[in-house]
Amino acid sequence: LIAIIAPPLLYAIAVVVLMLIPVNTDFREDANGVEILVWSNGVHTDVVMPVNDSGASWKSVFPASHDEAARQEESHVAVGWGSREFYLETPTWSELKFSTALRAATGRGGSLLHVTWLDAPPANGAECRRVRVSRDAYGRLAAFIKNSAVMNGEGRAVAVSGSGYGGSDVFCESPGRYHAITTCNVWTGRALAAAGVKVSAWTPFASGVFFYLPESEC
Repeated sequence: LIAIIAPPLLYAIAVVVLMLIPVNTDFREDANGVEILVWSNGVHTDVVMPVNDSGASWKSVFPASHDEAARQEESHVAVGWGSREFYLETPTWSELKFSTALRAATGRGGSLLHVTWLDAPPANGAECRRVRVSRDAYGRLAAFIKNSAVMNGEGRAVAVSGSGYGGSDVFCESPGRYHAITTCNVWTGRALAAAGVKVSAWTPFASGVFFYLPESEC
């Protein structure tokens, strides 16, 4: 009985304790920097960035979506990371299978980046936060995201053929492995930490990602 109860109990305790412990406690927003957003559907978080900023374009990094013409008009790109099997086999929560969730939680599978091209920043109320970081910090964020993708010889992320939920998104190969310790939201927390943003030390859930972010709605 102890063997059954102890792991989830210790996990829950670690979630609470490490959510309360911040990293980058000296972070201050840069009024002249780059505005990034963190967007959540309540469970999963994405980092949203301008397509073009600081002389760099994400279009030169990530492959086109199925609707390349529409992408030409889009101003922002949302990037998230997660379980390969979960992404490809669970387009909606109603299609989630216990076996898929179990395999993801135990690390039995690879991971992917999910790239979504947006024609405007998300306006999603309490499920979105804005934060402005320095140009140097944005460069570190960009480097973290690029290092989360498998790149081809031309320095572009490798797309999963025929993947995506619609015409404006695409999945890209990632070298990482998803599991209960390194979740999609942990990836977002690490991305923000790389940019020097004040964030919880461990963020397995979306609530942890948002815990120390400025209270600014999108």
